[in-house]
Amino acid sequence: MKQGQTIGQIRNLLDYQQTVKKDYDVSPYRLEMTEDAKLTVRGLNTTPFKCTQTFHNQAAEKLGIPQRYYNRMLDENPVLLSQNVNAWLRNGGDRHFTLRTFQETTGNTARALLSDRYRIVDHLQVADTIEEVLGNTDGLILKSSGLTEDRLYYKYVFPKVQGEIRKGDAVQAGFIISNSETGLGACSIIPMIYRLVCTNGLVVGIMSTGFRKFHIGKTRRLENDINIYAEEYEDTLLPDKIRAFIETQLSDETFSEYFEAMRKAAEVKAEIDAKTLLERSAKKLGLSESEMKLVLEHYNEDDDRTLYGLANAVTRASQDVEDYTRASELEAMGWTVLNIDPKTWNALNEVA
Repeated sequence: MKQGQTIGQIRNLLDYQQTVKKDYDVSPYRLEMTEDAKLTVRGLNTTPFKCTQTFHNQAAEKLGIPQRYYNRMLDENPVLLSQNVNAWLRNGGDRHFTLRTFQETTGNTARALLSDRYRIVDHLQVADTIEEVLGNTDGLILKSSGLTEDRLYYKYVFPKVQGEIRKGDAVQAGFIISNSETGLGACSIIPMIYRLVCTNGLVVGIMSTGFRKFHIGKTRRLENDINIYAEEYEDTLLPDKIRAFIETQLSDETFSEYFEAMRKAAEVKAEIDAKTLLERSAKKLGLSESEMKLVLEHYNEDDDRTLYGLANAVTRASQDVEDYTRASELEAMGWTVLNIDPKTWNALNEVA
């Protein structure tokens, strides 16, 4: 399992970010993109904001500009991009956006451009809840944690609930708590399975056994066309939801179903050579060429020519990618592989 920052390092970063975080409810006509693709906000006495890729992606979506065209302008002709963006901002009507920023002495950053219904649940609230609830819970082991530009992750294992997929191949129950401050995901708890033999994490993609708190509230109507975001929101039920998950879902009964799915995948044989299988699978799974090579390397190294072996190769590759968020996505992709339907598997596995 890929390592990010320690829980103490994350806490220090979150405390610092809280001091430089400023959020606004703002009308589109207050926003303007400069010819070097930075953002200015009329009425704010600040230097231009450098825009994250997340901000650019959301601006394209909010303004109805095709993403590929937007990114091409961003890379090749930012002046043209500013003309497009500003034209559509001036045509924004009476809607409002939630603009999330960092304002630091080293420079300002536009982090996200969200709807006026966006309800902020900050990482710091999630971190406080984890300290309150999990700090006093016996038997939990924090295996990995990470804070990226867009997401916060805590990955826990509960060794009291474990199973064996094959002789000597032990796995343990666990879960991931994650949150996004920039509109890329709800605050959620998702089951995870930890494989001891290679310390991989396999994220179980079944949300009915976890929970999500979506960042959606009521539409805010503004008296002015730019306001500091001042909605005070605290999910007072979040601690209870985490406790309920631990009490009801971290059980032999729940995870035995997941373990059985893994055992069945270990019996599904691959009939074609590894390279062909990975080339066919890469497009369906959304693997880049470099990621496919990593998966192929681990698939050959483990020499487990089964559906289970392919899933483990994908999750093992998560330890090799640089980005923590992408590593977490690959951990979730392992469960997708395990649950490939027979028709799709037969097509991927068909001998030419």
